[in-house]
Amino acid sequence: MGDFKIWWAYIPIDPTLPAARVRVILQDASPVLVLTQKRFYGSLSSYHHNVVSLDEDSVIQTLSSGSQSFETNSLFQQGQEAYIIYTSGSTGEPKGVICEHKGLFNRIDWMQKMYQLNSADCVLQKTPYSFDVSVWEFIWPLITGCRLVVAKPEGHKEPSYLSSLIQSQKVTTLHFVPSMLNLMLQAGDWEQCSTVRQVFCSGEALSSELQAQFFATETKSKLHNLYGPTEASIDVTYWECDSAADKGASVPIGRPIQNTSLVVLDKNGKLVPYGAVGELHIGGMGLAVGYLNKPKLTKDKFIPNPFPQLNGPRLYKTGDLVRYSEGGKLEYLGRIDHQVKLHGLRIELGEIEYQLVQHDKVNRCLVMVREDIVNQPRLVAYFDSPHPDIETHCTEYLKQQLPSYMVPEVLIKVTQWPLTANGKIDRKKLPVPNVPDTLKYLAPENEIESQLQLFVMSVLHLNEEQVSADADFFELGGNSLLAIKLISKINEQWQINISSKEIFNTRTIRGLGAEIEKYTLVLASQIITNNTQVEESGWL
Repeated sequence: MGDFKIWWAYIPIDPTLPAARVRVILQDASPVLVLTQKRFYGSLSSYHHNVVSLDEDSVIQTLSSGSQSFETNSLFQQGQEAYIIYTSGSTGEPKGVICEHKGLFNRIDWMQKMYQLNSADCVLQKTPYSFDVSVWEFIWPLITGCRLVVAKPEGHKEPSYLSSLIQSQKVTTLHFVPSMLNLMLQAGDWEQCSTVRQVFCSGEALSSELQAQFFATETKSKLHNLYGPTEASIDVTYWECDSAADKGASVPIGRPIQNTSLVVLDKNGKLVPYGAVGELHIGGMGLAVGYLNKPKLTKDKFIPNPFPQLNGPRLYKTGDLVRYSEGGKLEYLGRIDHQVKLHGLRIELGEIEYQLVQHDKVNRCLVMVREDIVNQPRLVAYFDSPHPDIETHCTEYLKQQLPSYMVPEVLIKVTQWPLTANGKIDRKKLPVPNVPDTLKYLAPENEIESQLQLFVMSVLHLNEEQVSADADFFELGGNSLLAIKLISKINEQWQINISSKEIFNTRTIRGLGAEIEKYTLVLASQIITNNTQVEESGWL
């Protein structure tokens, strides 16, 4: 285990991850036990010797009988590890962040003191388990006695589903990544979610425009902006949003939570003057132990605290640029490295680059986020290779190595890299991906395809001649969030319930139209069958 001795720690693994990534995580963590379901047993058992399916009949009987018990040497102590969350790593592999019970306790204790759940509340758990926000979504309601509602897998991506669930379960408290909150306000039935009294945002910068849109719905709910890296027990700052706030670049990330210190230092490790820009360093009870099996990285990122009187001997270097503004509130300004947040998901661009150059036909690559494509941020990979037409092959290769949200939406082959005066790649001169013009326009064949074309035009802000029936939605400028927006329009139009996976599977208007036709035919047959049953029973 490197420099750390792990006793008991919760390590969530997303079953939708590529097999190669699951294998890397299990090999790195070496857990004593893997708990899963029967449908995942086969794949997991090939990577680990001790896999238990909790829905296996024999396991259910054993647990129900109470004939077996789990024993621990002692009660958990504050300094023992609580959970390990794997995040994107710049070295080409994910890294496991080890967080302790005392940090988790401090975080939940602060949240209850500040926002006070009671037995009348209902928390919606919808964040994928492999992200640390899910930890408070589970733990907070369990220690306060309120109701906990768990959304279906991938349900966090479906505004209409979430709206219905919030209303039917009378949810009072939930979390959104800002980009998903924006989609919820646009495509969900938010005005009808009247039971919600507090919404928490984190994961990416919350803009003042989105803040204004939220309060423009005349919601009675409060909006809270939280900030924190995985390396510091979920969140370290908080800010209550104001409906009367002036418009600015982004909403402040605010002030430190209890038992937490925030220090802004320059590149020489000196305190910056009030209002000056510097790198945020975090200290205090919530600080992670470090990275599992990565002592050098731990030493580089968790440094000695030059001000040990401020909450402990260590500080975590976040890589985030901030400044203190009036009233002592912190403003988030961006990153000093190539780590990015895309749709609320933390991505190390270096990990994508590492995996891409492992392809035997790729010599060199650079991955970046561009926001000048259909007004949406998109991952773009530039690479050079002596082999022609391998973009699609490289994309399929990356899908086998990385989570879907880390696979670049556009790959561009470069024949000659533009360089700066000192010989580095000039990012500003790299070619801008163009929304491809369809070589041969294929018109819609039926009413469903015609309506789909209008939806795609609306979502991607394109003209009719740019949206051929056989054009790839993602090559036209689509991404996962825009796919969710398109699906919301589709489900509302045809009164069906399909997920954004259908867009990823079919990709074109023609393919998607065929799937919609199948859904509508099935729905119609169910109605006919139901009517027939009623007639036979003599009620019609």
